[in-house]
Amino acid sequence: MNRRQKRSLVILLCGLGLLWLIGELWYRPWAHSKYKATLPESPAKSLASTTARTPPHANATLGVVAQSLSPQSFSHRLRCTQYRQIGGHLLASDVVALLCAGKMMDAVKRLSSLAEAGDRHALAGLALLGNVGGSCDAGKPSATFPRYVERALARAREHGATTVTMARLGAALAEEQAGPTDEDLEACRQSALEVKQLTPATPPLAASGLGLMLLPQGTTDDTDAQITYDRSTLSSGDSDGQFKLAVHLLQKGRADDQAEALGLLRQAADALPAAKTELAKCLLTGCPTPAPDANEGRQLLMDAARAGDMVALTMLAGMTDPQASDATSLLPLPDQYAWSQLYQRLNEEGCFGTSMYLLWVDSASRGPNPMAMSPADSSNAEAAAASLLATQLETTRARLGCN
Repeated sequence: MNRRQKRSLVILLCGLGLLWLIGELWYRPWAHSKYKATLPESPAKSLASTTARTPPHANATLGVVAQSLSPQSFSHRLRCTQYRQIGGHLLASDVVALLCAGKMMDAVKRLSSLAEAGDRHALAGLALLGNVGGSCDAGKPSATFPRYVERALARAREHGATTVTMARLGAALAEEQAGPTDEDLEACRQSALEVKQLTPATPPLAASGLGLMLLPQGTTDDTDAQITYDRSTLSSGDSDGQFKLAVHLLQKGRADDQAEALGLLRQAADALPAAKTELAKCLLTGCPTPAPDANEGRQLLMDAARAGDMVALTMLAGMTDPQASDATSLLPLPDQYAWSQLYQRLNEEGCFGTSMYLLWVDSASRGPNPMAMSPADSSNAEAAAASLLATQLETTRARLGCN
């Protein structure tokens, strides 16, 4: 991740109080938990810096992008999956469609209308588009960005990126290098103005996930304030609210809070893959103590991974921080390899958005290596991977909106 992106993320995180989008999704525990060592600080960049620009097909730095590889359509997919990762299941579908199409001002108008009607998720969407707490100019590329482009392409080649991946990477980097358009900047400014008009001047505004809260004056513990807010806004059958409250309760680390969180996660797991993953972690590592039978945890992780949850995929692939879970106790190496291949293919197809795609191309980590296994395990690994990809890849891509 380049300096410009890091700076933008720091500004956004500080201003909004956001927790990974990256985010597989937004109140995900990876931004504050044991997963820090293996997943990015955020799975996504600011909405304001993601646009519908058409990248150039030839650039002296980026190289020639072949027409036959359809880099434009791939960049469009990256943008759309980025928006869905950020809040596709919370924001109205027509808003996500407008964002995907690059109709930023239309999206702002729609979000404003919904926010005025009391939709707090729409208000949070406006806060993200408006980069509340930061500057609308934060998405502009720095003078050093061309050097980052050169290094990114060089590292991708070193890691054995295919011709298709190199072309797609070139298109994505070209779009990043172009920076925000005039409409992006205007949408950012208008969103920030709408948020200011729709929220009181005091107490201070903070954001958690895609839910906004107003911090009481004199608040010293944002987590306690967030829990109080989560409880006050939780309604019956609100899976997102149950999940968000559970994650904040787990941050406290107290046994009674963990027990309550476990119950909330069980309620939310039927609707949210992310809740399945967090529930599985509780069962495997303890909420407050590990379950004696790990089978339920493994099954929950597999269900969440099939739905495209990024944390579940990395856990099953044995790519998490070893302290987070004992991967070898979850699945044997051949099965870990199979899940790692599903994770790689989804990344290769841009199913987790622009930020995760750039991180994936830049990373040399690809999960278990069949060449380091015994001949029998290596054969089993290839067979397991082929079977999983054949039965699950297209279904998971569809769940992620990556078609």
